[in-house]
Amino acid sequence: MEDELRERIWVDPITGEIVDERSEGAVSLGVDEITPHGVLEEGTGPDPEDDHLLEWYSREQVRLDAEEAAAKLKAEDILREIRGRRAAIEYRWEQAVMAIVRQRIAGTKKKSINTSFARLGFRAQQPSVEITMPETLLAWCGEHAPEAIVQPEPYVNKSKIPKALAPSADGLEIAPRPDSFSCRVPKPKKKRTTDE
Repeated sequence: MEDELRERIWVDPITGEIVDERSEGAVSLGVDEITPHGVLEEGTGPDPEDDHLLEWYSREQVRLDAEEAAAKLKAEDILREIRGRRAAIEYRWEQAVMAIVRQRIAGTKKKSINTSFARLGFRAQQPSVEITMPETLLAWCGEHAPEAIVQPEPYVNKSKIPKALAPSADGLEIAPRPDSFSCRVPKPKKKRTTDE
């Protein structure tokens, strides 16, 4: 029995340290299974009969799965809280901030202003396009934009109607949308390199 104990060592699986006695969570390895760097060599491994290693390994995997699931739930809670705070700030202050930005860019070609932290500004939105009379639009597209008709069941793909023709299309309603407002961190400017 003593000879058998001398041939095996107990290793803390987290720190990799060799422990003197069989402490909780320690893994038993044969001395001949350890390389000088403490790594199991390919093709060798712990005794397959070592239930302690099997129990430790499965316990750690299950524990890590549980920690990962808890972290995801915590992340969702944190994101929900952040979104709520953002919505509250926007509800309370966005109209006032938009008014100040509009005042500062009035009479210029600018669409935004810079603060110490971010760029506040407006961006033009594509108009909304709604099909109000599908049959009328289908007939109109047959004459003016046949590429917008999708077969075999004929219907109109409104994104394929040429933008220049869309305002005159029968059965299509185009409504302008207000500019969107955003607060964005500007991308860093690329440094120009000069060849010397």
